[in-house]
Amino acid sequence: MYRFSCVIVSWNVKDYLRACLRSIEAQDSTHYETIVVDNNSHDGSSDSVHTFSHVRCISLEKNTGFAYANNRGADMAQGEYLIFLNPDTVLPHNFFTHVSEYIDRNPGHTFFGPKIVNPDGSLQPSVRRLPTLSDQLFRMMRLQYVFPHVRVWRNYMAQGFNYENDHEVEQIMGACMVIRKDVFITLGGFDERFFLWFEEVDLCRRALHEGVHVWYTPHAHLTHYGGRSFAQMSPHKDMLFSMSLVRYFMNARMYFSALVIFLVSPFSLCFAYLGQLSTKRG
Repeated sequence: MYRFSCVIVSWNVKDYLRACLRSIEAQDSTHYETIVVDNNSHDGSSDSVHTFSHVRCISLEKNTGFAYANNRGADMAQGEYLIFLNPDTVLPHNFFTHVSEYIDRNPGHTFFGPKIVNPDGSLQPSVRRLPTLSDQLFRMMRLQYVFPHVRVWRNYMAQGFNYENDHEVEQIMGACMVIRKDVFITLGGFDERFFLWFEEVDLCRRALHEGVHVWYTPHAHLTHYGGRSFAQMSPHKDMLFSMSLVRYFMNARMYFSALVIFLVSPFSLCFAYLGQLSTKRG
């Protein structure tokens, strides 16, 4: 049995995926396994994985979504702890050692996320509060780009959060989530009704509801090449985002919020379409 099972869901990001796997292969620990779940990529991602001897690959026949793919990887995992990684992450060589030290010092911390940095070494904010109707309406109307310091947005984004100390939090970024496998199973894994977005937020919400504390720690860190702005989201991605948000509120039994988001979604799509047009003209 391994201590860690890294589960990576990949879709047409071969170069990022290979860089991620190289960083895992260079770890100063042997107590891990790596499972790549490829969501029917067309860039040769599955074939490129076979050059890494420590990696097992599940090649899905169609893209069934991020939640479904992660659950299939978790089903195969033999590790005590699952580490869900985005393929556009790179681990420092001592990552597993630092995560092990954190677990040994805090055996009750069964669900946590490490510090995340940008490629230039700057902090990438990775902690937020759980969504509410007011902050999500604010986002859907793109008001955060005009009024970034309004209280409702600052609260949601946990602006002012101290990233230099351990803290119990409401949600952590899905780019890297560490959770003990038995806890993940007890929570029922990721909700496969989500295709993309909010599946990790929903998992955090359910964990808190079941009395499982979610933690942030700076004791371990990694680099994430994502984390870019949603300012120029395409209409298709915006639609997926909105429908996932509706599902999130439905799961949380916040039915009025789900209805309002559903009704406002067409206006958000208009903003996304106008933003796409302005980008093309620019």
